Amino acid sequence: MLKEHQGEVKAKRTIREALHVICLGSNDFIENYFLLPIRSSQLTVSEYVNFLISIVNNFVREIYELGARKIGIIGLGPIGCIPVERTINFAAFGKCREEMNDAAREFNVKLQQLVATLNTELCGLRIVLGDIFDLGLDIISNPSAYGFKNVARGCCGTGLFEVSILCNSLSPTCCNAEEYSFWDAVHPSQRAYHIVADYLLETAFSVFL
Repeated sequence: MLKEHQGEVKAKRTIREALHVICLGSNDFIENYFLLPIRSSQLTVSEYVNFLISIVNNFVREIYELGARKIGIIGLGPIGCIPVERTINFAAFGKCREEMNDAAREFNVKLQQLVATLNTELCGLRIVLGDIFDLGLDIISNPSAYGFKNVARGCCGTGLFEVSILCNSLSPTCCNAEEYSFWDAVHPSQRAYHIVADYLLETAFSVFL
């Protein structure tokens, strides 16, 4: 498709000079491991982490072969603190699910190890990891420092479980979305995404500016 629009020479240059941002892992853990029992009955958390890391490894090598030379990977945030997981954890009074946060930490550590390996093995590649876990946890722990008043619920509906199609024209939404760190029970709000983006551009991704 790119070759059709730009021609082969320009398309190759575009791919080589572009920053390719990879964001992965959240749904793999939230839905495919902790929500649905199939994967968790087959693999331990560490085994599942290794499985996902192998997928990342293969994907990066594939796009490298296609010409990608600048890659930024975004690590996992504190997925155990998203509203829907705190709702599920009602027996612990809505606290974050630490087993999920521990899985995210382990994934990020092994992702950093992979990044180091890829930088060494693939000539001309510059790949960095944008670790947003501590930032996400700090937003949850110190919301007022970021201008938020609500970090436990989403802006859509009750904010406890609504996501995707459950957030629609019939769903009531908050009148002060800027004060919420989550739009729905899973996804951060626009303002939260802006904070994360600014953080990445000021830290890990600054090498590409």
